[in-house]
Amino acid sequence: MTAPGLTLLKLLTYPILEILLLTLLCGTLSPFVVTYRMAFFSDAIAHSAFTGVALGLFLGLDPLATTVVFGILMGILVIFLRKRTGAAYDTIIGVVFAFSVSVGIFLVSSRANLFTNFHSFLYGDVLLVGKKDVLTMGALTLAVLIFVFRFFDELALTGVDEDYAATRVKHLDLLKYSFSFLLALVVTLSIRSVGILLVSALVILPAASARLVAPSLRSMFFLSILFSLTSGCAGTLLSLKTNASTGASVVVTACVLFAACAALRTRQDGRS
Repeated sequence: MTAPGLTLLKLLTYPILEILLLTLLCGTLSPFVVTYRMAFFSDAIAHSAFTGVALGLFLGLDPLATTVVFGILMGILVIFLRKRTGAAYDTIIGVVFAFSVSVGIFLVSSRANLFTNFHSFLYGDVLLVGKKDVLTMGALTLAVLIFVFRFFDELALTGVDEDYAATRVKHLDLLKYSFSFLLALVVTLSIRSVGILLVSALVILPAASARLVAPSLRSMFFLSILFSLTSGCAGTLLSLKTNASTGASVVVTACVLFAACAALRTRQDGRS
């Protein structure tokens, strides 16, 4: 390999590892997000990052740190309000979404001169990822995999029938808080790579595609991971070929997979 080729490979090592870890994470959590009907939750957390970034810039703090903290707080707030009020998830998420975005817009509009580089958080740039980011994502991936495989049956049962799960699963509230905490952490830490506008798609699309063709929740889980990793690899290659945004390329690939699964499902239903 030539010297320029080696240099390019070295530059792309961390971004590629970041995308692989990110898509593995999203594929792992995606089935539970879909079965819990929490698709809007990931979108709300992603958009709460808008306020987290704004707070960081407004207060002169690290925007990534304030984004992570604010996103986690919003995720925990959703579960807390759900338990306290008994209202539907979509209602509570809508309220939290409106609150977080309105605060962000208020901060941005009041001090517009501070937010000249805000677009980088909206769209993300995986090429800015370094060794520290990859190590952080690797540690988070390990934590999520341990959590999901340890509590897979409990998480699955909760998605099928939450009322029945309450009679069978010890510390169900703690389990839901833990899941929301990890999901919020994944979403907020992914923003640096794929941006606020696209991160929720990576959490929803893998399981949405797998659900169309999988005969069971367990097979849906593994197909979700496979589809997510496939979209990550193919999207990265597409990005390198076209010089387009990596995050957008991954999401476009995931959408193509969804369309293929939908077509396959339609064909199968037509035969039955």
